[in-house]
Amino acid sequence: MDGLKFFHQLIIILGFSIPVIYIFNKMKLPSIIGFLITGILIGPFGLKLIDDVAGIQLMADIGVAFLLFTIGIEIQLNRFLKHLMEILLTGGLQILCTFIVGMAIGLTLQLSVGQSIFIGFILAHSSSALVLKLLKDRGEEEAPQGRISIGVILFQDIMVVPMMLLIPFLAGTSGASAWMIVWKLIKSLLIIAAVLAAARYLRDLKEKLPKRIVEPDRTWFALAAFNLGLGHLEDARVQAQRDRLDPDRWRDVRKALPLLALPEYYEKARLGYARGGMPVAFVDRVRAYYDILLRTQDAHQPRLRMWGAYAGP
Repeated sequence: MDGLKFFHQLIIILGFSIPVIYIFNKMKLPSIIGFLITGILIGPFGLKLIDDVAGIQLMADIGVAFLLFTIGIEIQLNRFLKHLMEILLTGGLQILCTFIVGMAIGLTLQLSVGQSIFIGFILAHSSSALVLKLLKDRGEEEAPQGRISIGVILFQDIMVVPMMLLIPFLAGTSGASAWMIVWKLIKSLLIIAAVLAAARYLRDLKEKLPKRIVEPDRTWFALAAFNLGLGHLEDARVQAQRDRLDPDRWRDVRKALPLLALPEYYEKARLGYARGGMPVAFVDRVRAYYDILLRTQDAHQPRLRMWGAYAGP
């Protein structure tokens, strides 16, 4: 899908989803239902305003990647490991039991094995926003039953990735063998581990920045360091100070970063030459996606509260 068509369809999605989500919030209904209804209305089986399923799948994959980043950034590792057995036991049992029930229903209806497995996948997941809204209304987020429910939801979100990767094989379009499915599962687990490790690295970068740098600039600095390295970022901050700009504000440092590619500037830098324009473009893209999320902030706040239950103070 070319860039112009991608943004055209993205505008259509936002244009329809924002009013629908607003109406559902006013009705005190879960926003996730609003997203589903919006997809049905404008999708290829509705008004057909969105007909590029592959493009939507690409955006969904990006969303899953950002979800995993959220998990890695918000969860404190020691507290996560402390509750690891609780998450694996409760979440694993819930996924396994509902998956078996769903597969049994599919086989009873004389569906194929692949279709039955897909039904099991669907039944194994629940709405995070809906469950968390119920827990919040009852004041049970920190209660034992609340923590167990949150652990189940957390495990479900982690299992979304391998299940999504298996769907093409279940459809029979890939001619998958048992070994190919196993290999696909292994690759999906490696992807999860890599994304979580990258998120943890990003959090470590944020902690290494000077305390006087505050949010949201702190996050933009960390993303730039993730792309270019802390040393080159520090060179840019020094250059910003030389130019009488604020080295603790991203809007000023982003002006100094591209200068590290020019001889008259990188010869004075401690680490020398750097392609300073790359982290600026990288941060700008992330901020653009972040701005889109802010427009539907109410729909994402419950999930942030969920990670907070397993995060540190």
